[in-house]
Amino acid sequence: ILVAIVMALYFRTWKMSIVAVIALLHDVIITAGIYGLTGFEVTPGAVIGLLTILGYSLYDTVVVFDKIRENTIGSMRDMSRTFGQQVNLAVNQTLVRSINTSVVAALPVASILFIGAFVLGAGTLRDISLALLIGIAVGTYSTLFLAAPLFAGWRSKEPSIITSDKKIEAAQERALAQA
Repeated sequence: ILVAIVMALYFRTWKMSIVAVIALLHDVIITAGIYGLTGFEVTPGAVIGLLTILGYSLYDTVVVFDKIRENTIGSMRDMSRTFGQQVNLAVNQTLVRSINTSVVAALPVASILFIGAFVLGAGTLRDISLALLIGIAVGTYSTLFLAAPLFAGWRSKEPSIITSDKKIEAAQERALAQA
């Protein structure tokens, strides 16, 4: 709840906050589900891994949402693109960063999982690293393919956005007709 409040204050909209919490719930459910399907016992190490990925996922979501806010806020908004196109642009602008961050984080975690669990037989390392590895992948996915589209869809229903988007779409159609 505190994280949602802080995000709502930072982004100046509660919609981003709600969507970020939905993405976090998605991450926990998917990670716990995959963790459960593998048959690994839920240990304190697994819980630590789950809590850690929440922070990672939230960080990734904040980076993307910050770019969305930058692209779509008030007078800075590019009036040649609809709101959805602006959100898509923001995701594209942060895509490489999100993927690179995930790969850089996932490589050592995968090494710990392989070496710790399969070579050394250390159960605690296996529990933490499995939860982290799954969570990093799911957290990156949810930020790019769940949180941003949910936010765009939610905001696109606002009357001011609908009016603005209709004007922009009409201008885009006129430009295409002239070309």
